[in-house]
Amino acid sequence: MENQNSEKVMRVIEVLNKARSMELQSIHQYMNQHYNLDDLDYGKFAASIKRIAIDEMDHAEQFAERIKELDGEPGTEMAAKVVKKQALKEVYPFDARLEADVLEAYNGFLALLGIYTGILAIINFTALPDYMTLLNACVAFQVGHFFRATASRRGYILIVLLFAAYTSLYLWANLK
Repeated sequence: MENQNSEKVMRVIEVLNKARSMELQSIHQYMNQHYNLDDLDYGKFAASIKRIAIDEMDHAEQFAERIKELDGEPGTEMAAKVVKKQALKEVYPFDARLEADVLEAYNGFLALLGIYTGILAIINFTALPDYMTLLNACVAFQVGHFFRATASRRGYILIVLLFAAYTSLYLWANLK
C-alpha cells in the first residue's frame, strides 16, 4: 500500500511541476514583454504586464511549496521558450493564447483531481481532508483566473456556488 501511495504522490508532484513549468514560462514571457513595452514608451501597458508576471510568480511559488510539502523537488524548467521582440499588436493575442493553454491544463488537472477525490470519498472518507486541501488550492487558482478573465456577472454565481460547495465539503470532512 505504501508503494501505491508513493506512486500516486509522485504523479501529483509531476502534474504540479508541469503546472509550475507553465507558470515559469508565463513569468519570463510577461517580464520580457514588460521590458520591451517599457522601452517602446508604453509605460502603463508595461506596468500592467509586469503586475500579471508578479501574479504568476505567486502561483509558481505556491506550486513549489506544495511540491516541497510532498517531499518533491520543484522544477525550474519552463514549459516553452520565451518569444522575444514581439510587436505591440502581437502581445495581447499571444498572452491570451498563453493564458488559455494554462487554463486548459488547470481545467484538466482539476477534472482529474475532482474525480480522484470523489473516488477517495467513496472508498475511504477518512482520507478526504488530505486531498481537499489540494483541491481547494486548485479551485482558488481557477477562481482567480476566472475573475481576471471574465466580466460576466452570471459567471460569478457559478464560481461562488462551486467554491461554497468545496468549502462545505471541506468543513464537513474536518468537523466529523
